[in-house]
Amino acid sequence: MKLSDIKGENAIDVLAELMNPIGEIFSDPDVKKSYEENKIKAIKTALKGHKKAVIHMMAVLNMKTDEEYLENLNMATLPKDIFDLLNDPELESLFT
Repeated sequence: MKLSDIKGENAIDVLAELMNPIGEIFSDPDVKKSYEENKIKAIKTALKGHKKAVIHMMAVLNMKTDEEYLENLNMATLPKDIFDLLNDPELESLFT
């Protein structure tokens, strides 16, 4: 789900939930450096170093608990969710 799809009070709740995991991931100098070079490398770095934060972000954006998100997680859903997030102009404008 894109950030722009989340409306009203729900947007406040989602933003509050995203602050910690996004802060954790994007404050990592290795993630920052790799993001500037190549988004694929940044994803790999984030997944390896911040697995729980990535799971929580994806769960929040999909309006699920971490456990619910993990139940349906597979090799097709995670890359799609991550690329959707990274290509969301709302996310980029929010955190850059």
